[in-house]
Amino acid sequence: MEVSVEDLDAIAIPPLTSLTYRLNDFRADPRWLPTERAVLTFFLEKVSQSLRSLTMSSESAPSDVLRDSYWPCLRDLIMCGEAAPHLETPYVITLGNMSELRSLKLGLTLRPGVTAPIIWPSGYDVACPWPHLQSFTICHPNLEDEVYRHLPPTLQRLLLCSYPYHRDIIWEISNGICERELQSSLLTASEMLELLGRCQIPDLTELAMEFLADDQESDLLQFLPHAFPRLTSLAVNIYRTEDVSDDTLVPSIARDLAPLADLTTLRMHLGLMPTLDTLILLRQPAGINCIDTKRSPTAAEERHKAACNRAAQTFAETLAPSLRSIFLLHPARSEPHWMQYRIIPGKRLRHKEHSRGGKSYELRMYQYARGIIRAAVEGSDRAM
Repeated sequence: MEVSVEDLDAIAIPPLTSLTYRLNDFRADPRWLPTERAVLTFFLEKVSQSLRSLTMSSESAPSDVLRDSYWPCLRDLIMCGEAAPHLETPYVITLGNMSELRSLKLGLTLRPGVTAPIIWPSGYDVACPWPHLQSFTICHPNLEDEVYRHLPPTLQRLLLCSYPYHRDIIWEISNGICERELQSSLLTASEMLELLGRCQIPDLTELAMEFLADDQESDLLQFLPHAFPRLTSLAVNIYRTEDVSDDTLVPSIARDLAPLADLTTLRMHLGLMPTLDTLILLRQPAGINCIDTKRSPTAAEERHKAACNRAAQTFAETLAPSLRSIFLLHPARSEPHWMQYRIIPGKRLRHKEHSRGGKSYELRMYQYARGIIRAAVEGSDRAM
């Protein structure tokens, strides 16, 4: 039996604690329907005071209901979809009644001609509406956004990467990315340094970011231990337009990050191969499209793999003794994948033993850990 929107008022809704309405982020037009928004309006008005977790498509979201309702229990909010070309009401106002939020994720994609959304416009001078926020994910960070000046000191997790990742877009990992003509808005290292310099969040333990390398790359990396000394997990994607030598680059990065005394996990796309060269490699025919194909790797792949191995060794030797896992992106022709290295302290195997700060350790490499790098699809987790 079909139920019209007018019939919804007769339906009794229990006090829900979790509501998820997630659509494929790469779906075709139309992106939302009036009846869809009407149904969401009905449900949200009924359950706003009991919800603890809400996941929904940004295009379908009734912004007036989000803005005007009371959300005393809401702890986790995820909104994904395509960024609007012209946002009538800033998110800081639309989500302003969610004072108990602990986790906020705005995973918005960019179509051609659409700029990165601004969460908190300049001139809006109020206290942070999310004083207890612990995790904040914003895709395509905008340097003009004032939200970074207002992040509460309770924040422990800050993720500042494009969605899809810049690498997925330029490498055309997914057909959905191409069909929607999705773009990224990549900050330079200088701009990322300026953005992070606005944050007063000394208890941050997890940070993810990506940027285009420039002459302030080292300044940015050196800034991290001073601004966020408690980091335990750091993920960095670096993109370069020119070739670099890992012999000088990697030791420099390791020295910059060495003061992070609590770091346990490092995940990096070092950008050892310039973006254009990587794209040429990935577009070469690879035969069977899987990582365990028997084809011989190209010379470029072998050089990059060897560079990753050397980089992992340098990081293991230079970074803090707390380091346990290193993930380095390897743009193999079959498909890009993470190379995982585990640092096992206290090993006494002579042929594998290394010395770091007077302590012995073993460096183990797991070549295809964490699976293949793909653009996220509906319902998937995106490991940075």
